[in-house]
Amino acid sequence: MNRLVIFLVSLCISNYVFADWVEVSNHKDGMTFYVDTESIRVGESAQRLFARSKMDNASVPIQHWEKTIYTMYEYDCSINRSRMLDVLIEYYDFTKDKTWRETEVVSDKDWKYPMPGSIGNALLNFVCSNG
Repeated sequence: MNRLVIFLVSLCISNYVFADWVEVSNHKDGMTFYVDTESIRVGESAQRLFARSKMDNASVPIQHWEKTIYTMYEYDCSINRSRMLDVLIEYYDFTKDKTWRETEVVSDKDWKYPMPGSIGNALLNFVCSNG
């Protein structure tokens, strides 16, 4: 049973990796944010999509690993709000040529109203203008 669950999760993860990622925003700490344009799904009152954030290795001294975060967001463009639904964190160790993944439980799935000029606002603007 555990092997079946691991296989199904791995299958879903592969969709993240080979998606059509478009850069949306860069943060001063070296984090770059992307949106999978093919994952945008328009519902009756909200839109869903996968976003990816990746740390630029040059911004962190002596780093031998890479961290990528895949997040499922839901956006309500009618009143400019968003919420995080699921998170998957992928690590890659350059020295060992090894990848491992962790899921993160999102305990707060309440709607948020992103601040103007924030990365959350950049993602909201992107999905609401491209959905």
